[in-house]
Amino acid sequence: MKVNEISIRKYRAFDQQITIPICDLTVLTGPNNLGKSTVLNALGLLLSTSRRSIRDRFLGGTAYDFDNDYPKHSDKRLDARWPTRISARLALSPADKSAAAIDLDGIELPDMLDVSVEFRFRTTSGAMTRPYYEVRGIELADTLQQELIAWILGRARFIHI
Repeated sequence: MKVNEISIRKYRAFDQQITIPICDLTVLTGPNNLGKSTVLNALGLLLSTSRRSIRDRFLGGTAYDFDNDYPKHSDKRLDARWPTRISARLALSPADKSAAAIDLDGIELPDMLDVSVEFRFRTTSGAMTRPYYEVRGIELADTLQQELIAWILGRARFIHI
């Protein structure tokens, strides 16, 4: 499984949506405070909420923190808050597709999938809710989609230096 691009909206330095293509070797360069670390943090947040210890901390409210992670210059009114959305386009190898067919009872996956997570607000309290995952590129019943999400995020890894 390979990440081909990442899209980020309403997360730290990125108020508007930004899409960054990812190659086998991608280098992020630039002056301080432009969002280089934010890109890596966003990818880590997307992929890490499936891991049990990190997920447990997230459900306790520490993985996504509105005060630190929502763009500072965005309008903070409850009625104006858009969810934070992090998406990744994944290219699946033949080995990934074979493993999915075995692990997910015969589900045939396409070559590309889009996986995203949204951190939404409860407008009555202003509090963040749990992450909402979505997979695009395949039509499945909700229960199967949840299994697919868990399978993808359980297998996904990334390394950064």
